[in-house]
Amino acid sequence: MSMRRLTPPPPSDEDEQLITSHVVFMIIQHILKRNMEILPPLSLHMSRLYLLDLAGIEKETRDQLWTVRQHLRVHGIRILKQERVPEGILISFQCRGYHRHQTVNWEEVRRGLLCSIRETHAAPSLSLKF
Repeated sequence: MSMRRLTPPPPSDEDEQLITSHVVFMIIQHILKRNMEILPPLSLHMSRLYLLDLAGIEKETRDQLWTVRQHLRVHGIRILKQERVPEGILISFQCRGYHRHQTVNWEEVRRGLLCSIRETHAAPSLSLKF
């Protein structure tokens, strides 16, 4: 009787979608934090209201990012490196033992941002569906 070596399945489209979602939520987090730092010094009449709104969106985004990270962990995905390149964001990752690279192009990032903005205003949950 010969022993067959079990190999894990290679990364799937769902895995790549999780990585794309992670990138988009990280960018949203960065934008929100930057905007929350810029607003206080400005002398706007309703800056506290804007900050409260941004804080709520930031909390929702942080919760969604946490959920995506949990899914990454369950799928055996570990993001090793993120790098901005002219085409988009180059992600180096390990998925169930396979070392891979994925470029999330700027159009995908833009679509993800617009999708999450629409869903933020339409519903309380921020889930990305491309």
